[in-house]
Amino acid sequence: MRPVQGVDIPAGGEAKLAAGGLHVMLIDLKAPMKEGDVVPITLTFDDGSSKQVDAKVVRPMAAGMAPMSDHKH
Repeated sequence: MRPVQGVDIPAGGEAKLAAGGLHVMLIDLKAPMKEGDVVPITLTFDDGSSKQVDAKVVRPMAAGMAPMSDHKH
């Protein structure tokens, strides 16, 4: 993992934030959170617009593990 200052999204494109890929990590929290909590997060775009989304708190995955839904049998 490494912090990034932004995520490039091409015009008309999208970026998916998900555990095991691009994700948001909250640091220096004032209170503990638990799995299943919902946290409002404001995304700010280069054009000055913003959008608030509700993000569900999920348990961190061990390094190198893919989400179960991504496994192919």
